[in-house]
Amino acid sequence: MDDRTKIGFVSTASPLLNIELAKKNTSILLKTLQSLKAKIVTSQGLVTSSKEARLAAEKLERADLDLLVIFLSTFTEDPIISNLTERSIPTILWAIPEPELGEKPGGEPESGSLVGLVMNASALTKAGRRFKIVFGKPDDRKALEEIEEISRATYAKKQLRMAKIGLVGYRAPGFYDATFDEPLLKSRIGSEVVHIDLSEVLAQMNKASDREAKKVLRETMRTCAEAPMVDEKTAIKEVKLYLALRVLVENYELDAVAVKCWPELKFSSCFALSTLSNEGFPAGCEADVNATVTMLLLQYLTGNPAYFADIFHIDEKENVIFTYHCGAAATALAADASRVKLMKHPMGEGMTVEFPLRPGRVTLARLGSLKGQYRMFVASGEALKTEQIIRGNPLRIRLDTNVSEFLGRVTSQGIEHHYLLAYGDLRNELTEFCDQLGIELITA
Repeated sequence: MDDRTKIGFVSTASPLLNIELAKKNTSILLKTLQSLKAKIVTSQGLVTSSKEARLAAEKLERADLDLLVIFLSTFTEDPIISNLTERSIPTILWAIPEPELGEKPGGEPESGSLVGLVMNASALTKAGRRFKIVFGKPDDRKALEEIEEISRATYAKKQLRMAKIGLVGYRAPGFYDATFDEPLLKSRIGSEVVHIDLSEVLAQMNKASDREAKKVLRETMRTCAEAPMVDEKTAIKEVKLYLALRVLVENYELDAVAVKCWPELKFSSCFALSTLSNEGFPAGCEADVNATVTMLLLQYLTGNPAYFADIFHIDEKENVIFTYHCGAAATALAADASRVKLMKHPMGEGMTVEFPLRPGRVTLARLGSLKGQYRMFVASGEALKTEQIIRGNPLRIRLDTNVSEFLGRVTSQGIEHHYLLAYGDLRNELTEFCDQLGIELITA
């Protein structure tokens, strides 16, 4: 989420209840929301009638909101909430606890916010409208965290809908699960795919100068552990591939790119994909478009590059999965930047960027499809300190679930074999993302 996210704020109330308390709590909650990294758009004053609700809704509609927060500062009648939610905007109903009971034994209710929430939720559900609820005091940090998670998911959904993904070539040969349904992607997620022939990449490579390539190579080497374990001619060719893809990213205004790195490119592009991802342009291997879209989603949620990986081993005793890929991970993910090595690809002519990834809390995700419907697989765990146990970019992860059950889940559900990893616990955001788009969520 960033300051381009627009959150609408409306406070509703009943004139029969404590209006002064409602105004006070509204002021506190508005200040709480303004601490978010987002633009807050408000309707003026408390909304206490269905007519005022229509006027507020019309004003907020013109603001092109991403999210609407309705604060039930007191009990609120259904027509007010119904009028505010006629537009299809992700909506949160925030209710507050009743003021401390027992201070005035036998006193009148001052808020009734929770009563209203239950009633309003029934009305909206019967009308077929989607919403989330938050229950907490107007300065409740935990409640604000829930708003942040929903906001991040809403922001990511919006950005993906406008995203352009470059597909260089087609999926790697023999990889059925790297195929994708382009009309389905466009209609359900919104991302546009730009098809780029490998010949166009090669043409751009021929335009790149040795001088420019050598400059990029020198700059890269300043952060590497040692001289490239690949001859200079090959290294320059790999840098030119990066320069070519960078030009195409700019020319086509791409947000991410998926590249068929073999057989035509002979396992080249690891260096290019690593460098692009490091620069904020998620770059997926083996032309796996859905995996690349997942990388972009995770980057929108976290602001950091995602890791593209296979699962190549499990340790049932330690409840650990071992992940790796050839050597195309962004160096921002390295456990130790000084240990990054440039090496010749073990199966081809390319240049890999090799290092173990850093430890920390992680989320695994994979957007894929089955029988014409999108679905999302999500798992979580703790990434452990990992040595260079295998070529490429290895990482050991102790899952929150049993590894055998994890393996059974992914195979029985037919989850695709490329997984994307981001640092942090993103389960709530990904659940919200799926909920907003009506995508099936599969967890392990």
